[in-house]
Amino acid sequence: MIGVHLVNGNSMAGYGLVVYSDDLNQVEFVADVLGSVLGYEQTQAFNCAHVIQTRGEYLVRRFKASQKQKAEACLESLSINGIPAELLRL
Repeated sequence: MIGVHLVNGNSMAGYGLVVYSDDLNQVEFVADVLGSVLGYEQTQAFNCAHVIQTRGEYLVRRFKASQKQKAEACLESLSINGIPAELLRL
């Protein structure tokens, strides 16, 4: 089941996809998955993966409130690939 957490009480603001660092996935793998799932260019995907590794988490993409299904599909794809992530309501 996909979880959505309310961040600031504003249901019209949209959603944020946060990816977390773990001890299992290498930066290159995370970058490849981000590129595939989110359509990021290689450089952008690698930069996101590096920030995730360095900071422990990173909001990799924002979605409009009307894009909830797309946001959930991205979250599910990351999960299928073993990437720890969470969808936050912004």
